[in-house]
Amino acid sequence: MLKLLLTLVLSPILFIATFLVFVPLRSTLVRVRAYYDPKRVELESEKDALPPTQRVNLSYFGMLKRTYKIEGVSGLYKGLSNIAFSVVTVIVGGAAGFLIFDRCRNGNGLDDSCGKAVGRPLIRMLSLLIQVPEVIIVHRAMTTPIKLPYFAAFHSLRTLLAPTERQRPWKLFLVPGLLCALALTTTYSALVPRTLRTSLISFGDNTILPNQTSARILAYAVVSALTTMVMTPVEVIIVRLSVQRPTEVSREYTAVAQEAGDHGEVVVPYREEDVIELRADRKPYMGLFDCAKYIIAEEGWSTLYRGWWITMLFSIL
Repeated sequence: MLKLLLTLVLSPILFIATFLVFVPLRSTLVRVRAYYDPKRVELESEKDALPPTQRVNLSYFGMLKRTYKIEGVSGLYKGLSNIAFSVVTVIVGGAAGFLIFDRCRNGNGLDDSCGKAVGRPLIRMLSLLIQVPEVIIVHRAMTTPIKLPYFAAFHSLRTLLAPTERQRPWKLFLVPGLLCALALTTTYSALVPRTLRTSLISFGDNTILPNQTSARILAYAVVSALTTMVMTPVEVIIVRLSVQRPTEVSREYTAVAQEAGDHGEVVVPYREEDVIELRADRKPYMGLFDCAKYIIAEEGWSTLYRGWWITMLFSIL
Protein backbone atom coordinates (compact mmCIF):
# COMPACT_ATOMS: atom_id res chain seq x y z
CA MET A 1 0.00 0.00 0.00
CA LEU A 2 2.81 2.38 0.91
CA LYS A 3 4.65 1.55 -2.32
CA LEU A 4 1.51 2.26 -4.36
CA LEU A 5 1.00 5.57 -2.54
CA LEU A 6 4.62 6.61 -3.16
CA THR A 7 4.25 5.70 -6.82
CA LEU A 8 1.09 7.78 -7.17
CA VAL A 9 2.75 10.76 -5.47
CA LEU A 10 6.23 10.58 -7.01
CA SER A 11 5.27 9.73 -10.60
CA PRO A 12 3.63 13.11 -11.35
CA ILE A 13 6.47 14.93 -9.59
CA LEU A 14 9.11 13.09 -11.63
CA PHE A 15 7.15 13.68 -14.83
CA ILE A 16 6.86 17.43 -14.17
CA ALA A 17 10.54 17.68 -13.20
CA THR A 18 11.60 15.82 -16.35
CA PHE A 19 9.28 17.98 -18.42
CA LEU A 20 10.73 21.21 -16.98
CA VAL A 21 14.26 20.03 -17.79
CA PHE A 22 13.37 18.67 -21.22
CA VAL A 23 11.71 21.83 -22.60
CA PRO A 24 14.74 24.19 -22.46
CA LEU A 25 17.06 21.43 -23.71
CA ARG A 26 14.84 20.70 -26.69
CA SER A 27 14.32 24.42 -27.30
CA THR A 28 18.08 24.97 -27.46
CA LEU A 29 18.59 22.10 -29.89
CA VAL A 30 15.83 23.41 -32.17
CA ARG A 31 17.41 26.87 -32.20
CA VAL A 32 20.85 25.46 -33.02
CA ARG A 33 19.45 23.53 -35.98
CA ALA A 34 17.15 26.31 -37.18
CA TYR A 35 19.81 29.05 -37.17
CA TYR A 36 20.56 30.22 -40.70
CA ASP A 37 24.28 30.83 -41.12
CA PRO A 38 25.12 31.28 -44.83
CA LYS A 39 28.66 31.20 -46.11
CA ARG A 40 30.23 34.65 -46.21
CA VAL A 41 32.60 35.63 -49.01
CA GLU A 42 34.62 38.70 -48.07
CA LEU A 43 36.56 40.59 -50.73
CA GLU A 44 40.05 41.88 -49.99
CA SER A 45 38.92 45.48 -50.56
CA GLU A 46 36.16 45.08 -47.97
CA LYS A 47 38.21 43.68 -45.13
CA ASP A 48 39.37 47.07 -43.87
CA ALA A 49 36.29 49.03 -44.88
CA LEU A 50 33.71 46.91 -43.05
CA PRO A 51 33.66 46.08 -39.34
CA PRO A 52 34.08 42.39 -38.51
CA THR A 53 30.82 40.44 -38.28
CA GLN A 54 30.07 39.06 -34.86
CA ARG A 55 29.21 35.42 -35.39
CA VAL A 56 26.81 33.55 -33.17
CA ASN A 57 28.24 30.68 -31.14
CA LEU A 58 26.51 27.69 -32.71
CA SER A 59 27.56 25.22 -30.04
CA TYR A 60 24.75 23.75 -27.97
CA PHE A 61 25.75 25.37 -24.70
CA GLY A 62 26.69 28.59 -26.49
CA MET A 63 23.14 28.82 -27.83
CA LEU A 64 21.74 28.02 -24.39
CA LYS A 65 23.75 30.89 -22.91
CA ARG A 66 22.75 33.28 -25.70
CA THR A 67 19.05 32.46 -25.29
CA TYR A 68 19.22 33.10 -21.56
CA LYS A 69 21.12 36.36 -22.10
CA ILE A 70 18.63 37.79 -24.62
CA GLU A 71 15.29 36.29 -23.56
CA GLY A 72 15.89 35.11 -20.01
CA VAL A 73 14.27 32.07 -18.43
CA SER A 74 10.99 32.75 -20.24
CA GLY A 75 12.79 32.34 -23.56
CA LEU A 76 14.07 28.91 -22.55
CA TYR A 77 10.52 27.80 -21.77
CA LYS A 78 8.96 29.31 -24.86
CA GLY A 79 6.38 26.93 -26.25
CA LEU A 80 5.76 25.27 -22.88
CA SER A 81 1.97 25.29 -23.20
CA ASN A 82 2.16 24.05 -26.79
CA ILE A 83 4.38 21.13 -25.80
CA ALA A 84 2.15 20.26 -22.83
CA PHE A 85 -0.92 20.33 -25.05
CA SER A 86 0.79 18.17 -27.69
CA VAL A 87 1.89 15.62 -25.07
CA VAL A 88 -1.68 15.30 -23.81
CA THR A 89 -2.94 15.01 -27.39
CA VAL A 90 -0.45 12.26 -28.22
CA ILE A 91 -1.33 10.32 -25.05
CA VAL A 92 -5.08 10.62 -25.61
CA GLY A 93 -4.79 9.87 -29.33
CA GLY A 94 -2.56 6.84 -28.74
CA ALA A 95 -4.87 5.49 -26.03
CA ALA A 96 -7.92 6.00 -28.25
CA GLY A 97 -6.24 4.24 -31.16
CA PHE A 98 -5.24 1.33 -28.94
CA LEU A 99 -8.74 0.96 -27.47
CA ILE A 100 -10.39 1.11 -30.89
CA PHE A 101 -8.06 -1.52 -32.30
CA ASP A 102 -8.41 -3.73 -29.22
CA ARG A 103 -12.19 -3.66 -29.56
CA CYS A 104 -11.99 -4.46 -33.27
CA ARG A 105 -9.57 -7.31 -32.61
CA ASN A 106 -11.73 -8.88 -29.92
CA GLY A 107 -14.88 -8.41 -31.98
CA ASN A 108 -13.40 -10.04 -35.08
CA GLY A 109 -11.48 -12.78 -33.28
CA LEU A 110 -8.04 -11.79 -34.55
CA ASP A 111 -5.09 -13.61 -33.00
CA ASP A 112 -2.18 -11.81 -31.30
CA SER A 113 0.22 -12.09 -34.24
CA CYS A 114 -2.33 -10.59 -36.61
CA GLY A 115 -3.17 -7.95 -34.03
CA LYS A 116 0.45 -6.88 -33.70
CA ALA A 117 0.94 -6.85 -37.47
CA VAL A 118 -2.03 -4.53 -37.96
CA GLY A 119 -2.18 -2.67 -34.65
CA ARG A 120 1.36 -1.36 -34.43
CA PRO A 121 1.38 0.27 -37.90
CA LEU A 122 -2.05 1.75 -37.17
CA ILE A 123 -0.90 3.32 -33.91
CA ARG A 124 2.29 4.62 -35.56
CA MET A 125 0.24 6.15 -38.36
CA LEU A 126 -2.01 7.94 -35.86
CA SER A 127 1.06 9.13 -33.98
CA LEU A 128 2.56 10.45 -37.22
CA LEU A 129 -0.59 12.40 -38.07
CA ILE A 130 -0.55 14.00 -34.62
CA GLN A 131 3.17 14.68 -34.85
CA VAL A 132 2.99 16.88 -37.97
CA PRO A 133 1.08 19.83 -36.44
CA GLU A 134 2.87 19.31 -33.12
CA VAL A 135 6.30 19.71 -34.70
CA ILE A 136 5.27 22.79 -36.69
CA ILE A 137 3.67 24.60 -33.75
CA VAL A 138 6.31 23.72 -31.16
CA HIS A 139 9.31 24.49 -33.38
CA ARG A 140 7.85 27.83 -34.45
CA ALA A 141 7.08 28.66 -30.82
CA MET A 142 10.68 27.98 -29.86
CA THR A 143 12.17 30.09 -32.64
CA THR A 144 9.83 33.08 -32.77
CA PRO A 145 11.27 36.37 -31.44
CA ILE A 146 7.82 37.31 -30.10
CA LYS A 147 6.82 36.82 -26.47
CA LEU A 148 4.30 34.04 -26.04
CA PRO A 149 2.03 33.50 -23.02
CA TYR A 150 2.91 30.41 -20.99
CA PHE A 151 -0.59 29.04 -20.52
CA ALA A 152 -2.45 30.14 -23.64
CA ALA A 153 -1.66 27.60 -26.33
CA PHE A 154 -4.61 28.55 -28.52
CA HIS A 155 -3.85 32.27 -28.26
CA SER A 156 -0.30 31.56 -29.42
CA LEU A 157 -1.57 29.95 -32.60
CA ARG A 158 -2.32 33.36 -34.09
CA THR A 159 1.36 34.16 -33.74
CA LEU A 160 2.67 30.83 -34.95
CA LEU A 161 0.36 29.98 -37.84
CA ALA A 162 -0.43 31.96 -40.96
CA PRO A 163 -4.09 32.91 -41.50
CA THR A 164 -4.41 30.33 -44.28
CA GLU A 165 -3.04 27.62 -41.97
CA ARG A 166 -5.54 28.50 -39.25
CA GLN A 167 -8.47 28.65 -41.65
CA ARG A 168 -7.47 25.40 -43.39
CA PRO A 169 -5.49 23.32 -40.84
CA TRP A 170 -5.10 20.45 -43.29
CA LYS A 171 -2.53 22.61 -45.09
CA LEU A 172 -0.10 21.83 -42.26
CA PHE A 173 0.17 18.32 -43.71
CA LEU A 174 1.15 19.81 -47.07
CA VAL A 175 4.29 21.56 -45.83
CA PRO A 176 6.78 20.41 -48.49
CA GLY A 177 8.75 17.38 -47.36
CA LEU A 178 7.80 17.49 -43.67
CA LEU A 179 5.43 14.53 -43.60
CA CYS A 180 7.94 12.50 -45.63
CA ALA A 181 10.78 13.36 -43.23
CA LEU A 182 8.72 12.51 -40.15
CA ALA A 183 7.57 9.25 -41.74
CA LEU A 184 11.21 8.41 -42.44
CA THR A 185 12.20 8.94 -38.80
CA THR A 186 9.21 6.91 -37.57
CA THR A 187 9.94 4.02 -39.94
CA TYR A 188 13.65 4.02 -39.19
CA SER A 189 13.13 4.08 -35.42
CA ALA A 190 10.58 1.27 -35.60
CA LEU A 191 12.47 -1.09 -37.89
CA VAL A 192 16.19 -0.47 -38.24
CA PRO A 193 17.82 -0.22 -34.77
CA ARG A 194 16.21 -3.28 -33.19
CA THR A 195 16.51 -5.46 -36.32
CA LEU A 196 20.11 -4.49 -37.00
CA ARG A 197 21.10 -4.84 -33.34
CA THR A 198 19.59 -8.33 -33.11
CA SER A 199 21.29 -9.40 -36.35
CA LEU A 200 24.68 -8.11 -35.24
CA ILE A 201 24.43 -9.79 -31.84
CA SER A 202 23.44 -13.07 -33.49
CA PHE A 203 26.28 -12.71 -36.00
CA GLY A 204 28.76 -11.89 -33.25
CA ASP A 205 27.86 -14.96 -31.23
CA ASN A 206 28.84 -17.18 -34.17
CA THR A 207 32.13 -15.47 -35.02
CA ILE A 208 35.45 -14.74 -33.40
CA LEU A 209 34.10 -12.36 -30.76
CA PRO A 210 35.04 -13.68 -27.32
CA ASN A 211 31.61 -13.42 -25.65
CA GLN A 212 28.11 -12.05 -25.94
CA THR A 213 29.06 -8.84 -24.13
CA SER A 214 31.52 -7.96 -26.89
CA ALA A 215 28.86 -8.68 -29.50
CA ARG A 216 26.40 -6.40 -27.72
CA ILE A 217 28.93 -3.57 -27.44
CA LEU A 218 29.77 -3.88 -31.14
CA ALA A 219 26.08 -3.98 -32.09
CA TYR A 220 25.23 -0.88 -30.08
CA ALA A 221 28.27 0.97 -31.47
CA VAL A 222 27.38 0.16 -35.09
CA VAL A 223 23.70 1.04 -34.67
CA SER A 224 24.57 4.27 -32.85
CA ALA A 225 27.03 5.33 -35.56
CA LEU A 226 24.57 4.49 -38.36
CA THR A 227 21.70 6.29 -36.63
CA THR A 228 23.82 9.38 -36.05
CA MET A 229 25.03 9.44 -39.66
CA VAL A 230 21.59 8.90 -41.23
CA MET A 231 19.13 10.54 -38.85
CA THR A 232 20.94 13.73 -37.79
CA PRO A 233 20.54 15.35 -41.26
CA VAL A 234 16.88 14.28 -41.33
CA GLU A 235 16.27 15.85 -37.91
CA VAL A 236 17.93 19.10 -39.02
CA ILE A 237 15.78 19.12 -42.17
CA ILE A 238 12.63 18.55 -40.08
CA VAL A 239 13.44 21.65 -38.03
CA ARG A 240 14.12 23.75 -41.14
CA LEU A 241 10.93 22.65 -42.89
CA SER A 242 8.74 23.11 -39.82
CA VAL A 243 9.88 26.68 -39.05
CA GLN A 244 9.57 27.72 -42.70
CA ARG A 245 6.45 29.80 -43.05
CA PRO A 246 4.25 29.88 -46.16
CA THR A 247 5.62 31.96 -49.00
CA GLU A 248 3.22 34.81 -48.32
CA VAL A 249 4.30 35.09 -44.67
CA SER A 250 7.88 35.91 -43.64
CA ARG A 251 9.35 35.76 -40.16
CA GLU A 252 8.96 39.50 -39.65
CA TYR A 253 5.43 39.51 -41.08
CA THR A 254 3.75 37.04 -38.74
CA ALA A 255 0.10 36.25 -38.51
CA VAL A 256 -0.27 38.40 -35.42
CA ALA A 257 1.47 41.33 -37.07
CA GLN A 258 -0.93 41.00 -39.97
CA GLU A 259 -3.95 41.21 -37.67
CA ALA A 260 -2.59 43.71 -35.15
CA GLY A 261 -4.04 46.66 -37.03
CA ASP A 262 -7.50 45.10 -36.99
CA HIS A 263 -7.56 44.07 -33.34
CA GLY A 264 -5.40 46.75 -31.77
CA GLU A 265 -2.93 44.21 -30.36
CA VAL A 266 0.73 44.93 -29.99
CA VAL A 267 3.35 42.39 -31.00
CA VAL A 268 6.03 42.42 -28.31
CA PRO A 269 9.50 41.11 -29.18
CA TYR A 270 12.02 40.35 -26.44
CA ARG A 271 14.67 42.74 -27.72
CA GLU A 272 15.78 44.35 -30.94
CA GLU A 273 18.32 41.53 -31.29
CA ASP A 274 16.93 38.08 -32.08
CA VAL A 275 18.45 34.94 -30.62
CA ILE A 276 18.73 33.31 -34.04
CA GLU A 277 18.45 34.30 -37.66
CA LEU A 278 15.96 32.33 -39.72
CA ARG A 279 16.08 31.78 -43.45
CA ALA A 280 13.81 34.48 -44.89
CA ASP A 281 13.43 36.35 -48.19
CA ARG A 282 14.82 33.38 -50.11
CA LYS A 283 13.34 30.69 -52.27
CA PRO A 284 11.59 28.29 -49.87
CA TYR A 285 12.62 24.68 -49.46
CA MET A 286 10.38 22.58 -51.69
CA GLY A 287 11.00 19.18 -50.16
CA LEU A 288 13.29 16.88 -48.22
CA PHE A 289 16.09 16.61 -50.78
CA ASP A 290 15.66 20.20 -51.94
CA CYS A 291 16.19 21.35 -48.36
CA ALA A 292 19.34 19.25 -48.01
CA LYS A 293 20.66 20.60 -51.32
CA TYR A 294 20.16 24.23 -50.34
CA ILE A 295 21.61 23.74 -46.86
CA ILE A 296 24.79 22.26 -48.32
CA ALA A 297 25.04 24.96 -51.01
CA GLU A 298 24.33 27.93 -48.74
CA GLU A 299 25.75 26.86 -45.37
CA GLY A 300 27.94 23.82 -45.90
CA TRP A 301 27.38 20.12 -45.22
CA SER A 302 28.40 20.43 -41.55
CA THR A 303 25.10 22.26 -40.92
CA LEU A 304 23.29 18.96 -41.49
CA TYR A 305 25.13 17.50 -38.49
CA ARG A 306 24.36 20.16 -35.89
CA GLY A 307 23.62 18.48 -32.58
CA TRP A 308 24.87 15.12 -33.83
CA TRP A 309 26.07 14.08 -30.38
CA ILE A 310 22.55 14.43 -28.99
CA THR A 311 21.19 12.13 -31.69
CA MET A 312 23.97 9.67 -30.87
CA LEU A 313 23.18 9.86 -27.15
CA PHE A 314 19.50 9.10 -27.69
CA SER A 315 20.37 6.24 -30.07
CA ILE A 316 22.37 4.62 -27.28
CA LEU A 317 19.65 5.14 -24.68
